[in-house]
Amino acid sequence: MIIYHKRKGARYFYRAFWFVGMKKRISGLGVILFVVILIGSCFTVAKFTKISSKYIDSYVPTVVLHGSPTVKNSLLPIIKRIQSDIHGNHNLTLIVDENGKVHAEGKYQKVRDPLIQIMFENNDSTEYNQVKWLASCLTFLKKKYDVNEINFIGHSIGGVDIILYLARYEPENRRKVPKINKVVTLGAPYNGENMNWNSDYKKILKFGPKKTNETYQIIEESMKKHPLNVKSWLNIAGDIRGDGVWDNTVPVGSVASITPLMDKEHINYKFEIVKYVGHSGLHDSRKVDKLVEQFIWRK
Repeated sequence: MIIYHKRKGARYFYRAFWFVGMKKRISGLGVILFVVILIGSCFTVAKFTKISSKYIDSYVPTVVLHGSPTVKNSLLPIIKRIQSDIHGNHNLTLIVDENGKVHAEGKYQKVRDPLIQIMFENNDSTEYNQVKWLASCLTFLKKKYDVNEINFIGHSIGGVDIILYLARYEPENRRKVPKINKVVTLGAPYNGENMNWNSDYKKILKFGPKKTNETYQIIEESMKKHPLNVKSWLNIAGDIRGDGVWDNTVPVGSVASITPLMDKEHINYKFEIVKYVGHSGLHDSRKVDKLVEQFIWRK
């Protein structure tokens, strides 16, 4: 019996020793796991900081304006992508009805990199109506929210609206509206959609278009009287076939036609062609996203 109890006690002792050893091993594994998680977290934070540090922290709102005609919220995808990339905040949309009255959806907040969308209920109206409506929106931003400075992104006719606004409306109403800092236009038909089809856009960049439409002539004459009150301008053209002809809607030459006028201005101006991207694809392209983000928010 005594021998039996000794053996039994030995077994209990061995099991107790084994339990203590396993407890130490588990404890050790816990420490290792904690260290791995800590290192991973530090790497994630460092990676996030590295991505975020590429862009400035700006409280200047960027206003996004659609083309014409278009579907409602056609530019919402690019707004969401840019918002994610730069960690911005889309918290306000301004909608203009056919009578020119501005309606606000959401609430403007003075937060990091705010994004504001402008939409026209009648998005197939004339450029001149749209310029008046655009002016109403900017007056609203200044009066209602005390916005003193903005950036602009305009697609297609939206880009033409911006330059017509700057050339014709802004000079006489400067105190009523925010100052425009940077402008990006995507596929803007400054010389219409039917001009410059067979023209070499490289010659247009240097000498300007040989034939011009009424809108271009108004822009040119207005810019002679009033220099554009803007710091920087990025003019992006799509080139769907990669041959420098068009984006399947607007000729590259029409987008480029504004370049000789810009060269006379004291503006940091840049013209870019994005190959194998169509007209609507300009607001769906990650290549375009990066160009826009680097131009407006890059440090």
